[in-house]
Amino acid sequence: MSEKYLPELGSGGAGGLEHYLSEFLAALAAAGYAENTRHDKWRYIVSFIRWAEDARLPVADLDE
Repeated sequence: MSEKYLPELGSGGAGGLEHYLSEFLAALAAAGYAENTRHDKWRYIVSFIRWAEDARLPVADLDE
């Protein structure tokens, strides 16, 4: 997926997740996932990251 999809995220508690998002999207591309599927997953994950930042959740507190 191109860099155009990577979000501009704030510096809240979950701000360190962008790196993982980029790696995840690259892994999906390498596995042959369609652009539309990767974009859909990007949208859901960015929404979650923004929610976690707004809630000031530390990355260490995020788990399954």
